[in-house]
Amino acid sequence: MPTTAPRPKTRKAAPVATIGELCDRLGGVSAHRVCADPAPGTATVRDYARRDGRSATGAICELADGTLLEKPKGASESVLAQEIAFCLRLYLRDHPIGYVGGEACLIQLAPGPVRVPDISVTLWGDRPAGLTSIDAVTKEIPALVVEVVSPSNTAREIARKVEEYFRAGVRVVWIVNPQRRSAAVYTGVATLTRLDAAGTLTAEAVLPGFALPLATAFAWLPTPTPRKRKP
Repeated sequence: MPTTAPRPKTRKAAPVATIGELCDRLGGVSAHRVCADPAPGTATVRDYARRDGRSATGAICELADGTLLEKPKGASESVLAQEIAFCLRLYLRDHPIGYVGGEACLIQLAPGPVRVPDISVTLWGDRPAGLTSIDAVTKEIPALVVEVVSPSNTAREIARKVEEYFRAGVRVVWIVNPQRRSAAVYTGVATLTRLDAAGTLTAEAVLPGFALPLATAFAWLPTPTPRKRKP
């Protein structure tokens, strides 16, 4: 059943004195993900596009509050994202109403952050010319985005992303957690349906009739190792 989550507060960029403060503002992320070049707080979309959205180490990054932030991605998360994208492509082959973007699709959200969802679906109805974007960083807002959570993602970081996506015009957001074998389907910033491993991903407002059982998506993943309790 749909539930209501606390509405995240709107964040305004402000100067920070330490990297710790910056990491906290970005959602409590690890400092290991913060890129030093360009200097945190000074990066522009032009800087970001010139690097093809990558850090000096070649890792895919997002741009938030003038800071390049490496996007974590492990093997299990990548396999899961590919499986979900495959199912979306099969649906769109039979229902040619849009196209699927992958984990290198750099999307600038209003008023400035650039996010890189693991999967996105853009509807042809939102692309009057009937062509995909050729820009290094596109301003075309997808109808559906999917984020596959990695262990180094924080709940606050994901909440911030969800808020940014809906503010920019995204209509449905799926947050999929392979470690917990669960997902959340957002149809608004504070409106979501939580799913366990027996649930089914849907996006009726965007992809009528699409349904992906999480059991199918998770079938290729190894059994999670139970966490050991501290003595």
